Amino acid sequence: MFTMFVHKTSVTRLLMLSALALSVTGCKHSESSEQVLGWSMVEPTQRHPIMITQAPANLDIEVSRGRPGLAPEQRASVIEFLRRYKRESTTGKLVIAAPGGAPNEVSAVTAAGIVKGLARSEGIGWNEIQVNAYSGEEGNPQPPLRLSFVRHSAEAPDCGRFPANLAEEPKNLPYANLGCASQRNLAAMVANPQDLLGPRTEQTARNGARRDVIKMSSVASPLIAVIISPCLMPPFSAAPPALRLLTRTPLASFNSRLLATSSVTS
Repeated sequence: MFTMFVHKTSVTRLLMLSALALSVTGCKHSESSEQVLGWSMVEPTQRHPIMITQAPANLDIEVSRGRPGLAPEQRASVIEFLRRYKRESTTGKLVIAAPGGAPNEVSAVTAAGIVKGLARSEGIGWNEIQVNAYSGEEGNPQPPLRLSFVRHSAEAPDCGRFPANLAEEPKNLPYANLGCASQRNLAAMVANPQDLLGPRTEQTARNGARRDVIKMSSVASPLIAVIISPCLMPPFSAAPPALRLLTRTPLASFNSRLLATSSVTS
């Protein structure tokens, strides 16, 4: 009798555990992996990322045989290219490649020396300039002088993908092509793709500009205080000389007097 009671109790507990397990499994979603995937790919930057790669930037300068130097428009193009190098270079190396063994070799070497001088005038160090020689192109009697450096390049994503029916979206998720055009336009418009990787480093402060701003603010601040609250200012005899001059001056000649007082106080 006692054995049958124990057996019934065990069966009852087993049935209760089975029912509990069934109730727990009934709450599990069969599409949990798709929901996690859909949640993680909602942002356009995740679905359509902009790939940042390194690519060379080149500038070819046509140098004719017997030409003494660079034309004005060529000089302007070189200066603009050198400034791009300072902004966008990732390796810190400016390569100047002159054709070797070509009929215009002497003119190309002369032009390479001029480019090096322009690079130095733009603040590029000697250790950043690398001069190489390359074989002339076949069929081109006057190969160009080539400038190059490595920079970041933004590769835009491919758009126009609509794998599903837009009218049937039970999960209420954005469609696959949403935001792709914006990402593609951003990749085409960004001036320096390196900015997409992180913020730029802080540049050296302009001490002269900071000094001028502080000087002008120290001269103009007493006048601003008089306009805002004249009752809070000290007596006229205790005011600084610059303020006495400004209070006697008509407002029409304020700018000229302000410049004069700034030069006196300095």
